Amino acid sequence: MTPDGSRVAVRGRRGLVGGALVLALSMGTASVLWGQRVRRELGVQGYTLLGTDGRFGVGLIGALRVGPRARVSLFAGADGGTGRMAGRAEALGHLLLSPGRKRGVGGYLAGGLAVDLVVRPEARIVALVGIEDRPGGRSGWALEAGVGGGWRVAAGWRWRR
Repeated sequence: MTPDGSRVAVRGRRGLVGGALVLALSMGTASVLWGQRVRRELGVQGYTLLGTDGRFGVGLIGALRVGPRARVSLFAGADGGTGRMAGRAEALGHLLLSPGRKRGVGGYLAGGLAVDLVVRPEARIVALVGIEDRPGGRSGWALEAGVGGGWRVAAGWRWRR
């Protein structure tokens, strides 16, 4: 018994401490499992911007998985659809819908900023939907469609570690 004669208070504290311990252990397990997942991605990507000047190009993409369902990517590409050399750079945040799938197709949503370098730099807001093969596997293809300086379509291959 406690000094005030209440057994309920002792049981409540024990339950609270036990719950906190279970939560801490489960968070540790989640971080261990997260540590075994894909962390980095590198790839090549072809793209087209269908708008006023129909540009086609190719570039490199790099990405980091920053959480169980989140990825941040950087893309840099060159194209010549305007009759002269042009380029595009993108920084996107991705929401992965099935990040651990090792077979089949997984989807994602992405949004961010792009800079088009045609005559002078122009900033664009990008929003897209995409699908990728084996998002939890070592490599796979990716297809994207969205907007950002006109209609934007891209296809590529990504290697994951």
